[in-house]
Amino acid sequence: MGLFSWLFGSPQEVKIGQACSVNFDSTKNKDYKPEIGDDVKLWAKPNSIGIFVYAKGTGGGNGLLATTDNKSISNHLHQKGKYDAKISDVTNNQLTLDITLKDDLITAR
Repeated sequence: MGLFSWLFGSPQEVKIGQACSVNFDSTKNKDYKPEIGDDVKLWAKPNSIGIFVYAKGTGGGNGLLATTDNKSISNHLHQKGKYDAKISDVTNNQLTLDITLKDDLITAR
């Protein structure tokens, strides 16, 4: 176990088909007020385990709500995996999302 894992805990593993709650560090976006129950979009930074949470309906980098590092979610997103993600809790510094990774992949048309 590394020093950071010991201090802060290991990032939560998210399994296919199993709903779980994951905490994200809030970015304090003044243009978007996240509400419990809102659907959100997830984006994984290429060649990284960084996950970015965006308000649904935004694009071009706008609407950033929160970030975290999570290897299992980033791997799923890098493989074009589908998911459901919804805000389940909002605090000053954190968003909690209920995330379900699906075992089917997004296919190009």
